[in-house]
Amino acid sequence: MGIANILKESKKAIKDWFNKQHTKLPATITDLEQHIFNMESLLQQGSSSVSMESICATIRGRMNALRFLKVEGKLLLEPDQIKTVVYGFYKDAYNVKPTIEVETIDLDFVKLSEDQYDLTRLMIGSEGTLGVVTEVTLRLQKIPEYSVVAMCNFPTIKDAADVAIATMLSGIQVSRVELLDEVQVRAVNIANGKNLPEVPTLMFEFIGTEAYSREQTSIVQRIVSEHNGSDFVFAEDPEAKKELWKIRKEALWACFAMEPNFEAMISDVCVPLSHLAELISRSKKELDASPLVCTVIAHAGDGNFHTVILFDPNQEEQRIEAERLNQFMVYTALSMEGTCTGEHGVGTGKMKYLEKELGIEALQTMKRIKTALDPNNIMNPGKLIPPHVCF
Repeated sequence: MGIANILKESKKAIKDWFNKQHTKLPATITDLEQHIFNMESLLQQGSSSVSMESICATIRGRMNALRFLKVEGKLLLEPDQIKTVVYGFYKDAYNVKPTIEVETIDLDFVKLSEDQYDLTRLMIGSEGTLGVVTEVTLRLQKIPEYSVVAMCNFPTIKDAADVAIATMLSGIQVSRVELLDEVQVRAVNIANGKNLPEVPTLMFEFIGTEAYSREQTSIVQRIVSEHNGSDFVFAEDPEAKKELWKIRKEALWACFAMEPNFEAMISDVCVPLSHLAELISRSKKELDASPLVCTVIAHAGDGNFHTVILFDPNQEEQRIEAERLNQFMVYTALSMEGTCTGEHGVGTGKMKYLEKELGIEALQTMKRIKTALDPNNIMNPGKLIPPHVCF
């Protein structure tokens, strides 16, 4: 059964069971886990039926399937994410002896380790074009003892980007650095009835011991003040921290509050951190000149930059304009030694940029590897490698 079908079937099985019980489906995997834990507690107390035990086991099995597929998807895509700045990429997430089993097309199983060619990392970022991951060994990270979440405002987006860069170069152990422009903050205000200052905004999370987290917060507050920053606020209470991060987590959906009937084209480029301020400044100038509504969001701690471009799908000229803006940002990033994607992947949409980014020789090598491992071209065909590439 294909990965997409397993995912669909697992979600449907869990949803169907809750519908039969006339019970609202928990909103998150964490809530679902708690619900199953409560049911299992009733079993241990002898307060439920034997059939309930079977139901718990079935749903927990489905949840594990969903978790693994989530890990596999991120492994094969190798995305930059909110906490990449502190925990690194998936290629860094394995133990000293990482091992992955890859199911190749002829269904032979190949054991991969570091005692040979580094085939493990060959799979990472392959976007499913070389094989299916059936087993992953990850290195667990200790949950931080303490954390502080902070937010501050700036007169220009360049000032905000400069602070993100200065913070990272200072050596501070920051676990999240997120940038939102004034349009994105406006969207949050409209969607959630907030009254945040509609200016470029940075959000941070500092981790470590209580004393160390507070010390980092103070250092960054000083850096902010040196770069025209203002309204520096921070939270240590769990609920207050959750409320602050809600601003960032709901950013995409907040955009649709401005244009409910529009679609979103989400850009995704990445540059060395030293070029981030210039990339964002040049892109922002182009976005502001466009008739379309565009917001800026960035994982500013590692140079990854997104825009949400809203357009009317029924207006072809708007779709063309959205494509133009996306292409502008890609070529601008490539001119700064960056990449056309830092998180969302190549797929089919960004294949056309790979030759400029990597060169034809690299693409020909990728094609040889693809042909060797997938001679029948059945693993995610038509993705990642441009069709004109041959060897």
